[in-house]
Amino acid sequence: MRLVVLAACMLLGAAIPAAAHADIDFDTPGFVIGINAPLHPRLARVPGYPVYYAPRLHLNLFYYDGEYWLFKHGNWYASHWTDGPWQRVPPYDVPRDILRVPLRYYGSPPPSFYAWSPDAPPFWSDYWGPGWRLHRFDFDRPRPDFDRGR
Repeated sequence: MRLVVLAACMLLGAAIPAAAHADIDFDTPGFVIGINAPLHPRLARVPGYPVYYAPRLHLNLFYYDGEYWLFKHGNWYASHWTDGPWQRVPPYDVPRDILRVPLRYYGSPPPSFYAWSPDAPPFWSDYWGPGWRLHRFDFDRPRPDFDRGR
């Protein structure tokens, strides 16, 4: 009987697929970006924001308004799926709620971010320069359409 149970467990274990992963390499000017993430990563909500992050991954991967957002090599990328296709997004077009996520929710922040407070968002105007701030003057304004208590 033990042999039958053991054989059944072995067969069942072989029949259960391993967690699917996506190894994504795509070219951008001057970079090849490799992403090794589960196709359906576990997400947790960033407290006080309508954004989700992947706490178990060492990626700056977020989910917001039906899209995945990735910050890598100093650029933002967006996709409807974790396995792409990924599109590079100009800094002026990244949603404000993504930009306001505190650093503590970044799985792999760039070294230049280490001096900044983990409880605050990155200093994007310092990172991208004053021209970015002219285009994103609304960055620090509260959102009237989102209840922070939810």
